[in-house]
Amino acid sequence: MIWWEKITWRTALLAWLITTMTVVTFALAIIPEQKRIFQANLGSKAYSVAVSLRNITAAAVVNEDYSSVVDQCMEMLKADRSIKYIILTRNDGFSLIHERSGWRSLALTDVWLPSDRKPRSNMAVMPLFQQPTYNFSEPFNYSGISWGWIHVGLSLETYDQSVRSVYFRTGLLALFFTMLSLGAMILYAKYLVRPIINLQDTVGKIAAGDLSARAPTGRTDELGQLASSVNTMTEALLRRDSTLKEANETLEQRVQERTRALQDQIAARELAHRELAEAQRRLMQLSREAGMAEVATGVLHNVGNVLNSVNISANLVQNSLAGSPRLALLKQVGGLMRAQGEKLPQFLASDPRGQLVPALLMEIAEQLPTDQSAVVAELGQLVQNVDHIKQIVATQQSYAKSGGVIQNVAPAALFEETLRMTQASLARHQVQVTRHFDEVPVLHTDRHQVLQILINFVTNAIQAVKPLEPGEGHISLRLSAADGQVKFTVEDNGIGISSENRQKIFRHGFTTRKDGHGFGLHSGALAARALGGQLMVDSKGPGLGASFTLILPAAAPIDNPQIQKETP
Repeated sequence: MIWWEKITWRTALLAWLITTMTVVTFALAIIPEQKRIFQANLGSKAYSVAVSLRNITAAAVVNEDYSSVVDQCMEMLKADRSIKYIILTRNDGFSLIHERSGWRSLALTDVWLPSDRKPRSNMAVMPLFQQPTYNFSEPFNYSGISWGWIHVGLSLETYDQSVRSVYFRTGLLALFFTMLSLGAMILYAKYLVRPIINLQDTVGKIAAGDLSARAPTGRTDELGQLASSVNTMTEALLRRDSTLKEANETLEQRVQERTRALQDQIAARELAHRELAEAQRRLMQLSREAGMAEVATGVLHNVGNVLNSVNISANLVQNSLAGSPRLALLKQVGGLMRAQGEKLPQFLASDPRGQLVPALLMEIAEQLPTDQSAVVAELGQLVQNVDHIKQIVATQQSYAKSGGVIQNVAPAALFEETLRMTQASLARHQVQVTRHFDEVPVLHTDRHQVLQILINFVTNAIQAVKPLEPGEGHISLRLSAADGQVKFTVEDNGIGISSENRQKIFRHGFTTRKDGHGFGLHSGALAARALGGQLMVDSKGPGLGASFTLILPAAAPIDNPQIQKETP
């Protein structure tokens, strides 16, 4: 292990770095303060010189005799070598410049005549003197009149020496305390980490298999608690080894006992397998019989839905033929003409009743085609319903073979055909129907299976609105497409469905109608799944209506084994 990877050195270095940062921060904070104090001393000294000259300068202004001012300034320069120059400047620029080498008068402007008459000081290279100095400027007023300025320049040699001395002493002390702290941190880290190293040695011995090793527990801090935990773990390992030895001594006996128990379990399992196989065989037989019964029930339910329309169409044809007033009138006219015998021409020509016969026959002849068309239409609907019944039976039979026939189907046409098959029931219960058809793609699916589901939807909707007053029942047919799917939705404003019943609506045998069997929606869900789609139900609650939706893929599920594609 490299030395700087050891915990002792890392602990010592971390503490030393913290100490070093503290010392450096202190030095960086104390040096600017010392410089500020030095600068304050320079300002105080320059201010004292300017104040001492103020009274002498006042007398010179009164007498206009500057000799005393010059003498006083030269004496100050000789007495204190830290003063570099003294300049007295009037407002008109006339200035007396005093240096150690002598004095002279000049006309000065710019920095020597500041516009703001406030005392000021700065360190800079002033004009006339090509070396850095501390310049202090004091405005001079006499009898309330601004007379001029007193400028005092101090040498920076003492200031620079003091600053260098501060840097040197501070750096020396920082280095001394940094090295001292490094040594102290190393000693302290060794003292602090020594128990951890001893504990590491103990754990290493225990890991090597020496369970007699114990960690010293003389400390009361966290390391002492850790050492106690290690000793407790070691004792637990000793107890575990003792338990393992005892277990090994009795292992062979327990293995034999366990082997006998496993043999008994295997024999019991073989017996259970044979009983399970027999039960599965009986269950398959019962399931086959139940499946046949469910298929038959589904066929009967779907056929029953269509038979309602067949019965209504047959009744309409029967009523049209049996109760037609035109046929009864035609029969009466025929009997009247037959009663005239040979007098029929005279009867038609001269008798008032006979004269009405030709017009009556013509009127009957004009109305008979209309009655015939209505009867033919109902017979056509009757034939179509009978054909649908045949297709239902054929479809259920085909499931036992290869599946239904796939063909191109227009979704809107399926809804319209559903309405035609349920038209009589809708009219009898005065149910209003609205259509909301979007543009959707042509389906490639089993037409009769889809028609069977839609008829079931509409029939259930009619039953749901029957409790309403005549004319208040309403059914909406919606057709839409999204995400490659076509949706057939039948929505009613009937009795609605509770949330509990919505979960069970597609179960086999579940129904909320007293005369229902619970086969229609269940068989419809199975048919939709076989076509690659699904059924969905939605209702806001009892009395708030319900909607049923058939969702089919726009493309036929090619891999569905229950659908046989029609060969074009």
